Amino acid sequence: MFKLLLILKYVRRKIAPLFAASAVTLCTAMVIIVISVMGGFLEMWRETTKRLSGDVTISAGLTGFPHYEKIITALEGDPDIVAATPVVYTFGLIRVDNTIRHAEIVGVLPVDYDEVVAFKSSLYWNDESVQRDLKS
Repeated sequence: MFKLLLILKYVRRKIAPLFAASAVTLCTAMVIIVISVMGGFLEMWRETTKRLSGDVTISAGLTGFPHYEKIITALEGDPDIVAATPVVYTFGLIRVDNTIRHAEIVGVLPVDYDEVVAFKSSLYWNDESVQRDLKS
């Protein structure tokens, strides 16, 4: 009880402790709000990343590796692995308005790639939209 009286007496005399207490309260509230918002953002980022690249990537750089079919067969033989597909990344040049620009070229097998990531649903053009665009 004596501590409470001392605290109240001190707070009434000086206004600076009230500003400090309100600043601490405001900062704590901001931290809680930012963590809750960023937590949702982080979960959305994880799901989007998984939809774009799958769970695991085996890479050998620009040189690639031979006999990838054997690796895919061995991976698909594992009961924990649902699907695997080869993806080829390379570089090329493209001419746009008489300007040559560099481009990254990605080669996939669409049906197999769709089993690994949500490829078909991520495409802007699908069979229905192409048919609709051709009619109009």
